[in-house]
Amino acid sequence: MKKITRTALAVMMLCALQLAGQAQCTSCTTTITTNDPTNHLITTGTTLCIAAGGTCTGLIEVAGGTLCNQGMINNHNLEVDGGGILNNYGTITADSLLVIGSGSVLNNYSNLTDTRLAVTNHGAINNAGGTITCAVFGDSLATLVNNGNFTTTGIFSSGYSASVTNGSYMRVGANFYNGYSASFYTACMVIVKGAWYNSATITGPTGSGCGGFSITSGSYNSGTVGAAGQHVDICDASHPAGGITGNSGTMTGVTFCTCTNSCPASGIVSYAAPATGMFKNLYPNPSTTAINLGLRLVDAGNVEVRVYDVLGKQRFSKQYTFVTGDNLLTVDVSSLEAGLFLVSVTDSKGSREMKSFEVVR
Repeated sequence: MKKITRTALAVMMLCALQLAGQAQCTSCTTTITTNDPTNHLITTGTTLCIAAGGTCTGLIEVAGGTLCNQGMINNHNLEVDGGGILNNYGTITADSLLVIGSGSVLNNYSNLTDTRLAVTNHGAINNAGGTITCAVFGDSLATLVNNGNFTTTGIFSSGYSASVTNGSYMRVGANFYNGYSASFYTACMVIVKGAWYNSATITGPTGSGCGGFSITSGSYNSGTVGAAGQHVDICDASHPAGGITGNSGTMTGVTFCTCTNSCPASGIVSYAAPATGMFKNLYPNPSTTAINLGLRLVDAGNVEVRVYDVLGKQRFSKQYTFVTGDNLLTVDVSSLEAGLFLVSVTDSKGSREMKSFEVVR
């Protein structure tokens, strides 16, 4: 089998991003357009589509078929197995999401919030310009490609021959683990708010690229970091003189605290459902005190604006009366803690769109 180079992979991901902006769910066996609380088993040869105004709150298993979401999924458990495919252009909030088995793929182009995210046994996650936020992440014998915004509030654990390619913003809220023959490539500075442990292989960009890890509380390597012609930077804030806390492995082309993060959490991509196209823009993003929503309405009337945190808890809700055409609304976010949030806008006809934004302190 021909080996796919990182350059070829980058081209493939770029193509995916270009298609994402115009993608729609097609060849649907069943389409959900309103609120649907039932459970769904999606088998080989079938495609379940959730339209822009649809919401699914039941349990979902994608068992060899295809799930295409342009609306909202809000449930306890979501599983992709048996070579199934989940294409997300809308919003997904789940207690747990598992991608398992050869050919099983999650393609995320928009917003995914999950408390436990795992990919295993040759499954794959492709974060193609979207935003993924989870409490914990784990993979084994699987693939993760991040070309969007990826955040875990808890640990990040990669092992058992897993492969991670990070080309964009990544933040780990607790400890980072890379072990058991896993490989981790990063073109950016990964933010690790806990300790950093590597007993496998970590590589970085060639030439003038700057990838590595910004670590809060300890760095320990017993594997291999870097390679000839590559650059990996380790910046451990807990090390008094700059360097690594403990190294019994191999490090090549490694520097200490010389890089800045070349992939900041800005310009978060969110898919605008083609049914309404209310959102013109959201700025500034990230924000410290307020966000401005540029909205374009086909009909005048009441619009409901809600803000949710990453656990799906509503933090703000208010109705506004807008005119036909362009409107500008400023929402105060100064009372929110630092982190990622979703803003939901519902017009007078019940059409809803969502975008993600980040609050920084």
